[in-house]
Amino acid sequence: MREYFIQNNAKSVKYRRIITIILLISLSAYLVYQMMNGDRGFLALFKLSEKHRVLERDISNLDNQKQSLEKKVYMLKPESLNLDLLDEQVRRKLGYSKEGETVYVDK
Repeated sequence: MREYFIQNNAKSVKYRRIITIILLISLSAYLVYQMMNGDRGFLALFKLSEKHRVLERDISNLDNQKQSLEKKVYMLKPESLNLDLLDEQVRRKLGYSKEGETVYVDK
């Protein structure tokens, strides 16, 4: 009876080791997968960095557009009104001309 118990105990230790190794390998595989493909993994990091780069470029373009529009608004204020620019805009946008001028329309 004692011999049977010792053999049975040796088998259970062997099975525990095998189960422990399988669990550790499974846990390691899961962690590696999460490290690569998880919400905070390397692929997510690369996607976020690309998105950040695109947004930075968009911000730069919008800043340039804003500066251009601010310059145009400044030029239209009464204290900085450029009469030549105003005359050009009125002629181009509204189609006005002075007396005695001939207007040619290019189609």
